[in-house]
Amino acid sequence: MLVMIRLLAILISSSLVVVGTAYAAPVTGGNGERRIALIIGNNEYRYVSGLNNAVADARAMKRELEERGFQVVYRENAARRVMNDAIEEFLGKLSTDAIGLVYFSGHGV
Repeated sequence: MLVMIRLLAILISSSLVVVGTAYAAPVTGGNGERRIALIIGNNEYRYVSGLNNAVADARAMKRELEERGFQVVYRENAARRVMNDAIEEFLGKLSTDAIGLVYFSGHGV
């Protein structure tokens, strides 16, 4: 649960972060590590004005990371429950031989 709270804090406060939890191995440049990314792009919000480019930016990041060998957990215009499910899916894919990257494009509210 603590890891999920930390990851949620990263999602809220950052737009691009390499996850450094007990689950992720340091970047060594070796060919053996798995690469896993969580990408969320939100244009639509209930209580604040929407954005124009957040989803497009997330799609571009997804494309770039997939081309570089990342397995991507991806969501667009995700409500809190959907984001929590995506976080759980992402955490479930991480292991000691994995590099984790989180990218959030949207409002930090």
